[in-house]
Parts: sequence; structure tokens; C-alpha cells
Amino acid sequence: MVIVSRKALAQLHFKAAYPVKADVYHRKFVERDKKARSAYQAFIKRGAIERGDVFIRDILFGGERK
Repeated sequence: MVIVSRKALAQLHFKAAYPVKADVYHRKFVERDKKARSAYQAFIKRGAIERGDVFIRDILFGGERK
């Protein structure tokens, strides 16, 4: 899922959280995070980012760019 605007982000709603075993969740979290970081770095190295592209980090930490 890619959220590309404040309007889209505002429409997300938290529904519930369920307890899980930390050893299982943490391992899965680290694996997903490592894959996501690798994919993002490969994306940047390929020069696939174009001027004006907006990422969730931009919306959360820096506001939307125009």
C-alpha cells in the first residue's frame, strides 16, 4: 500500500491490536524491515526516484512536496 497524500493518510483508522509473542514478532519485523530497506536502497541506486515523488516519510516528517 502506498499512501501519497494527507487526505489518504487521514482516511486510515486504527481498528485493533492483538498481543503476540515478542520472539516471533520481532524476528518477522526485523526480516520485513531488512527487505524493505534493501528494496528502498536499490530503488534509490537505480535512480528510479523522480522529481516530485512523495514517500510516506515525506508526508510524516516533512509535509507534502509539490
